[in-house]
Amino acid sequence: MNKKVFTLAIALTVLTAIYSFKVVIKDQYLPFYTRGSQIISHDHYALKLNPESKQADWVSYRLQSNYLRSVAKRKNNFKADPLASGNVATVKDYKGSGYDRGHLCPAAAMAFKQKAMDQTFYMTNMSPQLPGFNRGIWKRLEAHVRKLTSEKKRLFVTTGAVIGESEINIGVNRVPVPTYFYKALMYITESNTETVAYLMKHESLRGDLMEYVITIDSLERFTGEDFFHALPNEIENITEAKVNKPFWMVYEE
Repeated sequence: MNKKVFTLAIALTVLTAIYSFKVVIKDQYLPFYTRGSQIISHDHYALKLNPESKQADWVSYRLQSNYLRSVAKRKNNFKADPLASGNVATVKDYKGSGYDRGHLCPAAAMAFKQKAMDQTFYMTNMSPQLPGFNRGIWKRLEAHVRKLTSEKKRLFVTTGAVIGESEINIGVNRVPVPTYFYKALMYITESNTETVAYLMKHESLRGDLMEYVITIDSLERFTGEDFFHALPNEIENITEAKVNKPFWMVYEE
C-alpha cells in the first residue's frame, strides 16, 4: 500500500468513527428536540440550552466502564461555553447567591481525560443547586450511576432540571432555581433493554436512592420530554413503562 492510499484509509477510518459517534448521540441518547433548538455538542456530552432559563433543559452523555479511571485533575475552572449564544447564566450570577454551581454532566464521570473533565465546567452544564442537595443525595446518585456503569459496562444518561413554578432567581440575569432534578438511564444490548428514572425535589433529601425511582413514562409526563425516542416502538413502549428495580441496585451500597 503506497503512502497516499494508506493516508486516505486512515482518514476514512477516522471520519467513520466520528460519524458513528454522532449517530449514537443523535439517535440513541439525546431526547427528542425540535428544529431550531440550541443543541451544543462537546467531546463527550451534548445539551439543549434554554434561553429562557439561561441553563440547559438537559445534558446527555454516554458512560462506559473504561471511562471510570481517574486521570484528569479537577481544576474548578468555571467558564463560559464558547459554543453557546444568547442568554446564559454566568459565573457572577452565582456569586454570593448561596447556591452551588451544580454539574449536570458530573466532572467525576469525565475524569478519564483532562479535556473531557475541563468541558464539564462550562456554565451551560450548571444549574443552581442547594449545597445540601448538591453535596448530599445528588452526589450519592452520581456515584451510584458510576457504580452501575462499572457493573453494566455502558449506560446512556440524560440529566436535567425542571424549573416548574420556581419563584427564586439568582444573579443579574435572574437565573431561575429549578424545583426538581432528574436522571434518565438506559442500558441496551442486542438482547436486552432496561431503563430507569430518578426524580428528586430540589431540597436536602435523605433516604434510599430507590425511593426516588420512577418509570421513564412517568418522567416524560412530568417533564414533557421524550427520552430514548429512537428505540423501536415495541421496545420503547415496554421498557419505558416499567422499572426492573433489582437490575438497578448496587448491593454493596
